[in-house]
Amino acid sequence: MEYLFGESLGLLSNNVSSLALALNEALDYALEGVIYRLRLGKLMPFHSDPKFWAACKTVHAFADQYVARALELRKLEDVLDYYVSPLTYEALEEMKYLKWVVAETLCLFPLIANNGRMAVCDTVFPVGGGLDGQSLLLVTKGTLVLFSTYVMQRWTDLWGPDAEDFKPKRWSPELERKGCYGWEYLLFLGGLRVCPGQKFALTQTSHVLARLAKAFERVENMDLTEWREQWTLSVAPKDGVKVKMVLAA
Repeated sequence: MEYLFGESLGLLSNNVSSLALALNEALDYALEGVIYRLRLGKLMPFHSDPKFWAACKTVHAFADQYVARALELRKLEDVLDYYVSPLTYEALEEMKYLKWVVAETLCLFPLIANNGRMAVCDTVFPVGGGLDGQSLLLVTKGTLVLFSTYVMQRWTDLWGPDAEDFKPKRWSPELERKGCYGWEYLLFLGGLRVCPGQKFALTQTSHVLARLAKAFERVENMDLTEWREQWTLSVAPKDGVKVKMVLAA
């Protein structure tokens, strides 16, 4: 077990835990069951042993902890591998996973949840009209068009069924949907009226997060209340940010 996972369960110690004993028993039973099922050959589908499947589930649950830990460590290494002092813009650009986390966070929780623009001339939207909202829509000069980036960036029609799930990898080159960072993602708006401070804001955010990842081993949530948002001109946690930060060794 120590060879597989890199740490001992203490099975040979005098004060071995009941969890370690249960895991060891489950592993032994699962290994025996695997061999037995292989011997059955084509009759394997007819073999029923609930204890075998329960043992497999116990072993998988234990192994999953190490898989999750390794994946989290890999994310952290993506930041620390490129960390230099003083921290440069070029180094931040190499921290790909960090950029995905920032993009996903701001997609689900845009700082400005609602926005609007006034038409300076008569124009036509390609969609939005008709009973189904798919026909042309006339927008006359002086019309104020309001929209919610908060709602739009959680809209399953644009982002898929997992729109409200926190998935930084959706921004990776392999998974990035056509149109991402386009008009579906209006955190900083776009076109001629795009926010001039976009690059500065994202760079500053990445810089702070990289410094935190370097200085602290982990951040623990200490807020026992249900998550609530405070909507004013910007969006913020209604109950503040209550966390415990553990310094890196």
